[in-house]
Amino acid sequence: MSSLWLPIRTKISAALHAWSPLDPSAHTMILPWKGVWSALELEKFLQRTILGMSLSLCACENALYLTHVGKLYSVLNQGLTVSPANQDLSVFNAVMLWHDAFDATTFVVMICNAVRFVLAGYLLSVWRSV
Repeated sequence: MSSLWLPIRTKISAALHAWSPLDPSAHTMILPWKGVWSALELEKFLQRTILGMSLSLCACENALYLTHVGKLYSVLNQGLTVSPANQDLSVFNAVMLWHDAFDATTFVVMICNAVRFVLAGYLLSVWRSV
């Protein structure tokens, strides 16, 4: 049975190549495999295809850092704007849909790394306007 996993993963990866994170169909397609593949296999697959990232542990600070970013990170970093008067959370909600597919640490690190630059940009714009 495990000889089938490689061709299946390859076909799913090919389908995800042109995928937009705002499209929830990939989540629907991948989630049923959560019970079939081992947790480690699924995590590696999702990091490579959905996140397109790898994590590094900085020994000196004992902290996780992103070393390569991908689709979910990019759409959150580039598509999320902070606008208290007219906040659009569609990008954030599209990314949060994936919370149940990933290891919590991996997901939180990705969100924190993406959002901190968005918030920093907003704070700088507020500071300049004062």
